[in-house]
Formats: sequence, structure tokens, C-alpha cells
Amino acid sequence: MGIAVLLLFTAGLGRTALWDNDEALYTEIARQIVRRADPMTLYWNGSPWFVHPPLAFWLSAATGALLGFSEFTARLWSVLFGTAGVLVTYLLGRRLYDHRTGIISGLILATSLEYVILARGAGLDMPLLAFMLAAFYMVIVAEGNAESAARRRAYRWAFLWAGLATLSKGPIGLLLPGMVIGAWWLLRGVGRQRLRALPWDGFAIYAAVGLSWYAVEAVRWGMPFLRQVVGYYMFTRFFGVVENQPGPWYYYVPVLFIAAFPWTAYLPGAVIHHSRQIRQDGRSALLLLWMGITFVFYSLARTKLPNYILPVLPAAAIAISRVFALALGEGGGPVRRLVRASTAVLIVVVVLVPAAIGVYLQRAYPAEFAAVGTLLLPPALLAAAAALLHGALIGRRPAAALGSLIVLTAAAYSALVL
Repeated sequence: MGIAVLLLFTAGLGRTALWDNDEALYTEIARQIVRRADPMTLYWNGSPWFVHPPLAFWLSAATGALLGFSEFTARLWSVLFGTAGVLVTYLLGRRLYDHRTGIISGLILATSLEYVILARGAGLDMPLLAFMLAAFYMVIVAEGNAESAARRRAYRWAFLWAGLATLSKGPIGLLLPGMVIGAWWLLRGVGRQRLRALPWDGFAIYAAVGLSWYAVEAVRWGMPFLRQVVGYYMFTRFFGVVENQPGPWYYYVPVLFIAAFPWTAYLPGAVIHHSRQIRQDGRSALLLLWMGITFVFYSLARTKLPNYILPVLPAAAIAISRVFALALGEGGGPVRRLVRASTAVLIVVVVLVPAAIGVYLQRAYPAEFAAVGTLLLPPALLAAAAALLHGALIGRRPAAALGSLIVLTAAAYSALVL
């Protein structure tokens, strides 16, 4: 699976320019690290750049110094961390449920629209997510380990991964997993017990890995660094609007609809299924809390960007994959009916919505549509074929239907970039 995902994410990776503003900005900052030989302070336009921590920039600078700076090398680490995120999601699905659920989880995540886009761009979201997923995984390992020493080792690893997540994009790397796991413990009535079981040297590990750069830069630059990094880009980003990026309270509803495509159609059914299981199955509670807390947290933040919702996708992938895994097994009748209903929604979404958008664009922007409209035809046809084939097979051969949707969705993405 890892090789297939790697091929999907690297297909045509260097063919397009660094089209997003952040791609060009982050690549230039990495280039400045090499030019200045100063890895601690990031620079942009000759001035210190106090926005994000440096781990992703260090990696990009090392790759650029070795292989040269190009569109391909600028995006390479996102590809690698994106692939790692898929594999850790597989491990999470397998650890929570079984091998089948894990495999489907990874494949669903790897073919979710926003995940593919961000895994192919020079950004910070993939390293952040991959390390957060690793922290989640080690907590789940600790939960399943009755032996106290082994549990404490797993927690220490979780703190280490959370530290690397923080060094990738800030303290959200600890805050978000901490909120989800803490709420899960409280819901199960084991919060006090789990807190006592935490190795307190784990916080020292987290601080050494995740906060040491902040400490060095605070000593080096003083209040300008603290005001910019802690005051503006942490607190103001949540309680105010940073860089003219506001949004209404429902901002992430349509964003999630697009981000999880084509699996969006199965998400409501998965939420219904896991809501029914929440009292007797702590795993369902974890997945719902993971999705819900992440969604609400970023919806409450005043600054909004589409990529912020990315951490919802692995939990959604596992939740959806569990429904599919049950539908593929013996006695999966009720769940199979849920899948069939979701498939009907998928066909409407994949076939009718792109057609309606195409008609609108052709009428509203005829010249622009004539120039680029044909580029949309191969993925649109493949997506429609995937939905129709999936609908035809879901009743009698659900495994073949699921496989067809995954393969044809991946082919649609490849057709779009190639």
C-alpha cells in the first residue's frame, strides 16, 4: 500500500510551478537557511520570519542543499509525510479494529481530495498531521497495554511525536491530540487514573523536542519574537483574524464536504453508525470525539483556512472504513443497507454536481472554460464511472465495488495531474 500511495502522490509532482503563495514562500525560506547558514532563525525578505517553527524548513533546506531546489524537491517531504500519515492511519485502524479496517482506512485517506492536494504541495500540514497521528497511535498502544512499564514507554513515545508535531507547526501538535484523548478519558471515567499513569518525564521529552527552539529564539530575539509568535500567531490567530482570513461559523461545513470527497457521501452514515455504538464501544466514542472536537475547535477560531480541517480526515477515514469492513463481513446486512443509501448519494454528488458546475462555468466564463475545460474531462469521466460502477456492484459484490471506487478515484487524480 505504501508504494502505491507514494506513486499516487509523486505522479507529475514537479510538472507544475509553485502555484500557491505558501509553496513559494516556504521554499524561499528554506533556501535562505542554506544561503545564510543560520538554521535557527528563519528569514524572509532579509528580515526574521517569526511565523512557524523550523522543522519542515530544515528538512526542505537539507534536501535542497543535496539535490538542488526545484518544484519536486520542495514538495518531496510533504509526499513522504503524507505517505507516512496513510500508513499510521492503517496502523490505527488495525489497532482499533482489525487488518481489513486498517487497509480500508489508509486507502480512503489516501484518496480523499484535500489529503491528496496537501500531500502534493510544499506545506507544513503533512508533517504536523503525520506526527500527531503517531502520537495518537502510541496512546492507543498504551491503552491496550496492561503492563505499566510498557504503557509508560508508549506514553513517552507519544510525547516525543507530539514534540515533533509542535516543531513542525506549533503547540497545536500537543493541544489537539491532548483535547481529544482527554475528552475520551473523561467520557470513559478513567481521566484521573490515566493522568496518574502518565510518565511525567514525558513532558520533559516534549519540551526538549518541541519547545527548545522557542526557548532559543526567545532568548535570542526577546519580546519581538514572543509578541509575534506567541501573541499574534497563536492567540490572535484563534481569537482574532490573522492575515485577512476570516470565515463564518459554518465555514468548515462546505470545506469538509469537499475535503473528504468522494467519501463525503459515506460520512453521515458512518457518524450514524458510530453514534449508535458509542455507549458500548469506546472506539466509536474516540472517533466521534476526534472528528467533533477538531471540527468545533477550528470553527470557533476566528482565523479560518481550508487546510486547518485536515486532522478530521484520518478519523473520518477510520470511521467510514469500519462501516465498509462490517458491510463486507458476515451478518453485515443492516450496515450494508446504510452503505447502499450512501452510494445513492455518492452517485448524485459525483455525477450531477460536476455536470452542473461545468454548465455554469461554461455559461458564466466561456473563454476561460474553453481554455481549461477539457482538462477537467478525464477526471470527471473517471469519477462518474467510479460512482456508477460502485452503485452497480454495492448490492452483490461490495468488495469489488469498494475496490473500483478506490482505484478509479486514484486514476482520476492521476489523470488530472498528468
